[in-house]
Amino acid sequence: MAKKIKNNVLTSIEISEEVRQNWTKILDVVAKIINVPVALIMKVHERDIEVFTKSDNEENPYERGETAKLDTGLYCETVMDSKRELLVPDALKDPKWDHNPDIELGMISYLGFPLLWPTGQIFGTICVLDDKENAYSDIYRELLGKFRDAVQMHLAIMCNQELLQQEVSERKLIEKELLKSEEKFRDLYENAPNAYFSVGNDSIIRSCNRRAEELIGYTKKELIGRPVFELYADTPDGKAKAGGVFKKFTAGEAINDVELQMQRSDNTNVWISLSVNTILDKDGKIFESRSIVVDITDRKRAEEKEEHLTNVLKAIRNVNQLITKEKNPDRLIKGACENLIETRSYHSAWIALLDENQKLSMYAEAGLGDSFLPMVKQFKLGELTDCAKRTIVQSAVVVNEDPSSSCLDCPLSANYSGKGAFSVKLENEGKVYGIASVSVPRNLVTDAEEQDLFKEVADDIAFALHTIGIEEERNQAEEKLKEYSERLEEMIEELKDAQEELVRKEKLAVLGQLSGGVGHELRNPLGVINNAVYYLKTILTDADETTKEYLDMISSEVQNSEKIVSDLLDFSRIKPSEREETEISEMIDGVRKRHAPPENVKITVDITEDLPPVYVDPRQIGQVLDNLITNAYQAMPEGGELNIESKKVKNKVHILFKDTGSGISKENMKKLFEPLFTTKARGIGMGLSVSKNLAESNSGRIEIESEEGKGSTFTIILPTRGGKS
Repeated sequence: MAKKIKNNVLTSIEISEEVRQNWTKILDVVAKIINVPVALIMKVHERDIEVFTKSDNEENPYERGETAKLDTGLYCETVMDSKRELLVPDALKDPKWDHNPDIELGMISYLGFPLLWPTGQIFGTICVLDDKENAYSDIYRELLGKFRDAVQMHLAIMCNQELLQQEVSERKLIEKELLKSEEKFRDLYENAPNAYFSVGNDSIIRSCNRRAEELIGYTKKELIGRPVFELYADTPDGKAKAGGVFKKFTAGEAINDVELQMQRSDNTNVWISLSVNTILDKDGKIFESRSIVVDITDRKRAEEKEEHLTNVLKAIRNVNQLITKEKNPDRLIKGACENLIETRSYHSAWIALLDENQKLSMYAEAGLGDSFLPMVKQFKLGELTDCAKRTIVQSAVVVNEDPSSSCLDCPLSANYSGKGAFSVKLENEGKVYGIASVSVPRNLVTDAEEQDLFKEVADDIAFALHTIGIEEERNQAEEKLKEYSERLEEMIEELKDAQEELVRKEKLAVLGQLSGGVGHELRNPLGVINNAVYYLKTILTDADETTKEYLDMISSEVQNSEKIVSDLLDFSRIKPSEREETEISEMIDGVRKRHAPPENVKITVDITEDLPPVYVDPRQIGQVLDNLITNAYQAMPEGGELNIESKKVKNKVHILFKDTGSGISKENMKKLFEPLFTTKARGIGMGLSVSKNLAESNSGRIEIESEEGKGSTFTIILPTRGGKS
């Protein structure tokens, strides 16, 4: 495993004269091949930059060891700040560089690369300068890049040598720290906010922490040595589901955030989220699991309540829709009862319409069947139950938390076992039409919002009964009921939108924090691996083909990993845009140069000649274009055509990427810009999410049209100077 090079190693490294002379020889070769008077290796210090070594030729006006102050507009400062290659063909023709200090020495063209320590810190630059205009061909740029890599390999070797010298003295300190870490780990494990279990492949609990005792209600002594299945509730989400999870564990499958029900020592159930890590023995076989158990009972209860209220709102909407079109009171109350239980918002429902003598004139029920007939007989005789009598004389909802034990005179009491009940009188403009009643989950029977919703739907039914009997007010009543229906539909949509927005924000917040942390932690190790592979390729020139193949595989996977890390970091820290007027044709040419099409893909470009420049951050939009053209190529693995077009629409510029690939399904179109969503075999699904954010950061947007099996068109819409936000 490659060691992480600490920054303090760099301060103790002294570059020998032998190494400096070797670098001078490299610069001599560079100057001769590229045919320039100057080749330099510059080393940066805190406040200035030094000519560390130079090509040894008479035309070179620079002296070894001479220094220049930083922040004076030197070419090398830009290279070091950006950590990227810099090419200036002719500073005299470039307003950005026509005051560069090197012009005083006659040097008007420049090509330079950053030199980095293995830690990623800047050592300095390697560069060539010419006293005449020079565009430096791709071969010269590649050549200088290769020499840069050779110098950086020297730096890596020096770091590794210094690191080896320090490793012996640090080993004892590390051993002491490991002991301290082990003690801290034990304390963290024992006092963690979540429950932890270690379970063998025989399903026996081997260890647990204090939170596990609190969650389940048993002591460690009672838990350790006990079969874990005994802790799961006897419900569909309990023992049966846990058995399936255990099979996945023994098969080596990943188990993340599985929701289950466990039973506490007091026989109450708790909802948990279970994630399992497998532990292998020396033979690579699974012998134990380490489980993280998170108590999600409160969340599940909130979800159940939210789901129930959503169903109630749907039922109310359905009732109101029925009211707006049904003019027959018998069908009205029957349809209302059926709608109230259809979405499983209520267990059962009944409505009894009474005449002036409080005798039954009409009734309907849903979810009760023949068990409601004794109640019908009693109401027809004018004999109301105690709950019915209380309902008739008060305007608020009558709440009964346990009808099965408190309403012994009611023929329906046996039907309410484990349930609660609401009853309310149907009244409009002082006239009482009858009673409506529903059975509800007992844990929601005291909820004020639940009661208000039921009262609202009962009032609507009463109003409908009122309007049926008043022909001359029919039109006005129908309009009002329609408004009620639309308002309830808006409530449902608002509730849905609010829920989706909350979930999205929580997901993005956690993902942003995780992305930044993971990206920073992985980038340096990947750089070290990449340098190590390059070094091995350099020294193992006579390696067999298998070794070379595996080194290439490592290099390829490191590049893929670095792309993933870059995507994560781009997502977590999108910088404010630095916008300027930019020509579309230049951006398209740039992205085509960076991403040559596969052999089986034909690419055509149609850029309008009089297209105005866009007002954007060219780097950010260049990244968006890179992602769009890469996605287009990947959508055509069997070959096809990609057409890049541009056009002006009002004060915006549209750039279209039209491919003849596989297209996108309607289901995936909805998720296309979500972080971590991808249909590709490789990648983590951050490209389009980052592209969307970058486009919007530049006052633009991305639109998609796609037909599955026929191809897709991605359109990025960008502002001009006159159309900026």
